[in-house]
Parts: sequence; structure tokens; C-alpha cells
Amino acid sequence: MTGMGNIIELCAAKLYPDPKISLGFTMCITRSYREIPDQSLIEACALEHAIDIKVLNECAVREDGAYGVGLLRDSVTRTAEAGVTLSCTVRLDDEVYCIRDGGEWTQCPFGAGVNDL
Repeated sequence: MTGMGNIIELCAAKLYPDPKISLGFTMCITRSYREIPDQSLIEACALEHAIDIKVLNECAVREDGAYGVGLLRDSVTRTAEAGVTLSCTVRLDDEVYCIRDGGEWTQCPFGAGVNDL
């Protein structure tokens, strides 16, 4: 994923804090991650999850892009402060829930199955 893809996801989360919307949008674009940040993919996923594409774009380019870069910088800082070193690390309530590393789920105290999540 590109930095712009991360910024778009962070803008969606900032603008739409309901995880059903922002996480749904993120999952939608991630399914076609090779196409991120293709505008047609972003628009289709925004439409599917009731996200105003104009507002999303405005967030990403606000202040000549400095606002979106600030969201990304803050996200990287939070990640580092949490001690996360692998992607994908799933955290819930400030604790590691599960880590996906080398195609395997590890460090999953509650189980790594879909029903466990």
C-alpha cells in the first residue's frame, strides 16, 4: 500500500469513527490493495460504505497534503509507542490480540480462528 492509501484510510477513520463504516471501507480497498490509490477503487468503496468521496478527498489534500501526512505521522508514532513491529498486528483495548507473520497467526491468546475474533 502506498502512503496515499494509508492517508485515505486514516481520513476515513477520522471522518467516520463508526468502525462499521471506516473499517468496512478499509477492508473494501484492501481486497484490491494492488490498485490503491486508484480513484475508481476509492470511489467504489466509498459509495459502498456511504462515505462522501468529496469530503474524503478534501481530507487527504487539506493544507496541500500536510493534514493527511500529519495523520500518517501520528499513526506511525502511535504504532511505534505501542511496540508494534510487524504488520499485521491486531490490537484490541491496547493489547495485542493476534499477529500475522509469514502467513501464520501467532501470539493469539484467544485463538486465531474467524469465530475467535
